[in-house]
Amino acid sequence: NARGSSFSFSVAACMGDVAALLCALRSEDSQSRGLAEQELARVRGNPELLPLLFLAIDGGGPNAQLAAVLLSWEVPRTFQLLPAEDRVALQSRVLKSLEASDRAVVRSVADAANSLAQAIAANEDRLWVELLHTLAQLVASGQDLQREMGFYTASLLVCLTRCGGAELPGGC
Repeated sequence: NARGSSFSFSVAACMGDVAALLCALRSEDSQSRGLAEQELARVRGNPELLPLLFLAIDGGGPNAQLAAVLLSWEVPRTFQLLPAEDRVALQSRVLKSLEASDRAVVRSVADAANSLAQAIAANEDRLWVELLHTLAQLVASGQDLQREMGFYTASLLVCLTRCGGAELPGGC
C-alpha cells in the first residue's frame, strides 16, 4: 500500500511514474500520448493520485501546469472518497499552491480551488471559509501575481454562485 497514515504519504517510487505519465500526456507522439491517456483513465478517481499531482505541481517545470489541470478534474471525483483528515489536508495543499510563482500553474490551481469549493458546498453544505481568508490575503498582497490570482479565483467563486454552479449555503 503506497498510502501511509495520511494524505501526505511517501510516494517516491510512484512519483517517477506520474512524472513519466505527465510527460507522455504532453508528448507529440500520438501512440505514447494514447497509452498515457489510457493509463490516466485507469487511475482517475483514485484519491492516491492527488498527492502525486501536488508533488508534480511543487516540482515546477513543464509538468506542473498539467498536474494542476488534472488536479482540478480529480477533486470533484475524489473529494467524497477522502477521510475527513485528508479532506482538510487537501484544502490546505490547494491553499498553499495558490501562492506558487508560475502564473499558468496558479491559474490552474485556482480552477482546482474552485472545483474544491464546489465540492465542499455540494457535499458538506458549507462555504470554504479558509479559501475566502486566503483570497483576501492574496488580494491585499504587494505582489502583482498574487493579487491577480486572488481576484481570478474570487471571480470563479462568483460564477459558482451566479452562473449555475452549485448553490452555496445561504444563497448569494
